[in-house]
This record gives sequence, C-alpha cells and structure tokens, in this order.
Amino acid sequence: MSKYGSRTRRWRVPPAPALARERLVGASLLEETEGELGALLWRTYRTVCAWASTAPADRGHLFALGARDQRMADLLAAAPAPALERPLGVLAELLSDPVRVSPDRVGIACLSVAAWAREAEKPATALEFTHAGALACPGSAPFALAAARESRDNGESDQAEAMYHRAVALARQVGDWDSYVRAHAALGKMAQSRGAYPSARKSHLRALRAAERHRLGYLRAMVLHELFVVETDCRNFAPAEQYASSAADAYGRGHGMLRVLAFDVAVFWMIQERYAEALPVFLRILPALEGEVQVLGWGDVARTAGGVGDEASFDLAYRNVLAAPVELPRRLDALRETAHGALLLGRLSLAESLAEEVRVLARDRNDHKTVFVAESLLEEAEMRRKGGAMVRGAGAAVEARDVSSPLSTALLRALEAVPV
Repeated sequence: MSKYGSRTRRWRVPPAPALARERLVGASLLEETEGELGALLWRTYRTVCAWASTAPADRGHLFALGARDQRMADLLAAAPAPALERPLGVLAELLSDPVRVSPDRVGIACLSVAAWAREAEKPATALEFTHAGALACPGSAPFALAAARESRDNGESDQAEAMYHRAVALARQVGDWDSYVRAHAALGKMAQSRGAYPSARKSHLRALRAAERHRLGYLRAMVLHELFVVETDCRNFAPAEQYASSAADAYGRGHGMLRVLAFDVAVFWMIQERYAEALPVFLRILPALEGEVQVLGWGDVARTAGGVGDEASFDLAYRNVLAAPVELPRRLDALRETAHGALLLGRLSLAESLAEEVRVLARDRNDHKTVFVAESLLEEAEMRRKGGAMVRGAGAAVEARDVSSPLSTALLRALEAVPV
C-alpha cells in the first residue's frame, strides 16, 4: 500500500435535486386524477416518499397496524386497470413490512405506475412516481437516469441536468458503464439544445471514450451519431463526415438506426449542395418514414431532385407535399424545400408561388426565420428573371449526377439490409 494510504477513490455523488414544495405533497396527482383513484395514487406516493426518506433502522415504526388492510380496501374501491393494480398492490406491502421490503421492488413498482401514467397522458403523475422510484433506490444509476429523462421530457431542464450528473457519479462508483455513457450522452444533448456546443462536444467525447474503453459497441454507435450532429451544427463538415462514417460502421449493416443516420447525413449533404449524394439516400429511406417526417422527406427530395435536374423525382415529391394535410406543422418546411427545388430547376413561376405561400404561412405563425428564407427565395427568383444570376438547375447538375463518396456508397449498401 502507498504511504499516502489507499489509492481507491471514492467519487462524490451529488445529492438528488430538491423537489418543489407542490411535488412533496403530491398535489399534481390529485389534479390529474379525480375521485378514489386520485386519492389512492396520492396516498401511495406519500407512503413511498415517507418510507424512502426514513433511515432503514427506523422504518419499522412508520406505519400504524392495519394500514395495509385499509390500503387494500382503498385499492379494491378504486378498481384501477390491471396495469396499475399490480404495482399499487406491491407498494401497499410497504405498510405491512417496511423493513424487509426490497428497495429495487419498490423502485420497479414506482416505474410501473409511471409507465401507466404516461400511457394515460398524465405527465405529472409519471414524473412524481419516476422520482419516487429514484428516491427509493438512491444508489441506483439506472433509476437516476429514468428520473432525469422524465424531468427532461417535462421541460424541467435544471432538475434533469442535476439528476444526470448524479447518475454519472453513481455509475462511475459501481462500474455501471452503460449508465455512465448514457448519462454523459444525455448531458451532451442537453448542452447542444442550449447551443453550448463546446460543453456538448466534451460530454459526448467522455461518453465515447468510456464506450470504447468498455467495448459497448451499441452505445459507441449512438455517441458517434450525436457527435456527427454536433459538428454539423457547428459547420465543421470534415470531422462531421468522419463521425458519420464511423457511426455507420459501428451500427453495422441492417441496424434499425441506420435509417435515422442516413436521413441526417442526407440533410447534411443537402445543406452543402451535394445533391447527387443526398437524393438516392432520401429516395431509399422515404418509404420507411411516417407522418410529418415523411412529408418533410418529400420536401427534401424535391430540393435535391432540383439540384441534380431530376424533373420526374421533383414532380413526384411536389405532388406528395401538396397532398399532405394542411394542418401538419412540418408541411411548411416541406413547401420551403420544394420552393428551393423549383428554383434550382429554373421553374421560376412555381418557385415564386411556393415561396409566397411559405411567407404567408410563416407570418401567420410568427416564424421569422422562415419568412426571411422565403423572401430570399423570392429575391433570387427575381434576380434570375432579370438575368442577374445564372440558373444552376438541370444542365449543370446533371453532369455531377454520378458523383458519390465512400460514405454514400457505404450507406446505400448498409441500407439494403434494412426493411422498409
């Protein structure tokens, strides 16, 4: 042993963030669910919080004799759905045997209640019980991760970030490298959403090093994908493409996430005007897209088809964008991309009419960025009418149609094994 003592390092685990006062009393549970079921959920939540906040040696004195029988009577009266009845029955056992009950069993039951609440569109209840599960299992990184995700999805970013940091420390202390990587990656995504790209890059690189060191290939691919997105947002195109290539290799042929990566890479090429590489990828993955994402995909096809002078693909995409329900929010984005494609093809009247429609819709939504893009498209169309700018459409683009990169070839081959 070293003369300075043991080299074993005990990592400091930050405490769970303090809950808001209204969460301590569980008022939101009663707001989301009325009647006997709401009262049962509230009492159960209070029971878990009281049990988890009490030292194990003192838990035997928490509840009165007969409390469990009364809770079971409440459970029968509330008549919850089977998916909720089972975990509530487990949590009722706290009242009769608070000393010997397993914390993991309590935590899992809390997460089951939270899952029911999400399905029932009761976000506050899901949040309360997810945090109760983390409180019941204070040494568990996966439970801290679950609480962090629930806070993040409910817009409580400060609390989510605090719980992610707690998950990092807990995971590092017990060697749970899966949770460690996921928590760092989540911190990176939160930093990216704030525009804090240096912090995002730092968190993702920590996650990547841990995934590589501990041979977590499935997480390595995910983190490489996120680093690609970060570098793309930062307009660092060379390292972004390298990360995308590494992510494609790490996912492997036929992996379900290849579709998501391929879509992101095709957009990456499109914004660099590398239309010949982007178009075949968009066309390959489009059948697998659904709803608003598919509408947006058709808009991207229209823009890239315009860039390579592919009239038939542009017309097909244009028809599909117009046929999309007008209430879809992403239809506006698809119309904007279609206007780009029409301009690239030299169809100036169509480009102007689409850009004008985009401008009107964007003004109605107070989307100032899209208004600016639409006005720029109208100005460029006017310049071309006056001969002030060269049309870049069909003629110039067709010559570049056979251009491809190793990444585009690899992506298309890998996607052959992905069902559509």
